[in-house]
Amino acid sequence: MDFFSDAPSGYQSELVDFLKVSHHDEKVETRRTPSEEYLNDVIDFATAMQIVEIVSDRNARIRKLAPTQLGRSVMGATQSGDPGFYKFFVTNIVLMADADALISVLILDQKCESASDLHAAYQDFHFSIRCRRLEWLYEAFPEQQLLKRITDQLPWLKREKSINAQYEIAPITLNTARHHTTPRKDWLVWLGLVDEPEKSLTELGGDILQTLAADGEYFWLGPPSGLQEALRIPENARRAGPYEDNITFRANSRVPNESEVQDLIEKTAQIMMQGYEAGKLVYAPQASLHLPIAYIQYRSYMDGANYAWQDILEHLFRQKRPMLERLSARKGPIGFYKAKSREAT
Repeated sequence: MDFFSDAPSGYQSELVDFLKVSHHDEKVETRRTPSEEYLNDVIDFATAMQIVEIVSDRNARIRKLAPTQLGRSVMGATQSGDPGFYKFFVTNIVLMADADALISVLILDQKCESASDLHAAYQDFHFSIRCRRLEWLYEAFPEQQLLKRITDQLPWLKREKSINAQYEIAPITLNTARHHTTPRKDWLVWLGLVDEPEKSLTELGGDILQTLAADGEYFWLGPPSGLQEALRIPENARRAGPYEDNITFRANSRVPNESEVQDLIEKTAQIMMQGYEAGKLVYAPQASLHLPIAYIQYRSYMDGANYAWQDILEHLFRQKRPMLERLSARKGPIGFYKAKSREAT
């Protein structure tokens, strides 16, 4: 995202060159510069996380990329002046893209004494998840044709062409386990979910684990709430949350007082102004409401108060009308905003 602070978009080769120059690891100063293949994979990973998107024509020989609205919100979070908020926001994004791998390492690393133990445990953990998910798919989609349409999208499930053939679950290889666990251990520390060197969970790490594995067993970070009903999955087969559209890391039942609400409105407005400028909105003068929503959710967690982001934003735009203008979304509940004035009223 640092690359896009100076350019609204860029060719993939330019991003790779930037990453080569900016690569730095304070712990390992002698580590060699990553290969171009590795850095291209980094860019693909950022695309999968939906913070970067391809903006060049499908038939173009060279890929051109730009931040998504979510990516520009991340750029805004870096300028918020609150590193806790920035990492909280990034933690949410990482979980949406990578919950299975991240949560498994969060659970297992505390129990394993060596790297080889962790690799083996990671293999077993993910094979168990795949087995339980396949059992659930049979229950959720009893109609064979619909089940096949779903399972055809899952690369870890294979079966012969025969109608009566059983599915085979692809195991996690030891090399895959090693490749996935090593970087994520560092991520957990950087995100503030694990303390070094004891490998103990921080408060946030413990709350995330309690949310995603409340009964001691992780199954998923579910799809948007209501999707299972829309797919007409039998009621007795529907899995409980947490769901990606309403996940919270701590139950907040405390009602905030008027002073707290007003303080949050003021600070959220400041975050929005800073984020609008940091997002480098060249082609479309509008910023995503992802940023203020994420900040309100962060404050809900930190303050232990039930701030409803819909209500906070409604009051904010009414109070800050000369400063901020609300813009609707073409689809979905997340809209946009435009900064009109730097002076709060």
